[in-house]
Amino acid sequence: MPKLHLGVVDIPYDYKGEEGKTTGDVAEILEAKYGIMEFFVQKYEQDIADDLAKAAQGALENLMMGAPVTDRAFAA
Repeated sequence: MPKLHLGVVDIPYDYKGEEGKTTGDVAEILEAKYGIMEFFVQKYEQDIADDLAKAAQGALENLMMGAPVTDRAFAA
């Protein structure tokens, strides 16, 4: 089964006692402890699949009409 890789904008995390960490580090800690992103995907799995299908369809239609691919998810 394909995997959906979710991400966060990785910037410095400036909070008391957390010097040197980034938002990516904090996201990994929260995912390991609570499974936040896994829960999100399970809850919205069909919506995510529908949105990806619509985006792929639009990108393919544009490509077939000669337009450049502008969606980063489908760019080479």
